[in-house]
Amino acid sequence: MTPLPEIPLLIAFRGIGPSSAVETRIRREATKLARFHQRLVSVRVVVASPDRHQRKGRLYFIRIQLAIPGGNLWINRRAPLD
Repeated sequence: MTPLPEIPLLIAFRGIGPSSAVETRIRREATKLARFHQRLVSVRVVVASPDRHQRKGRLYFIRIQLAIPGGNLWINRRAPLD
């Protein structure tokens, strides 16, 4: 089996402190992306804390940018409203 290529990865935390556990999980999941798109150029992930009051514990906003030849793909995941 051919090894997966190393994909440049940028992880940013906004409104919260960095977490090594979250960063490790993001890195593990990002390496799997090469299986689905062989020409993936880079991955950027932003983990942000919403500004609104939370009653359900810590819920976060996740934004992922996948750079591919010819453009970018954006994936957004927001926590549900209270």
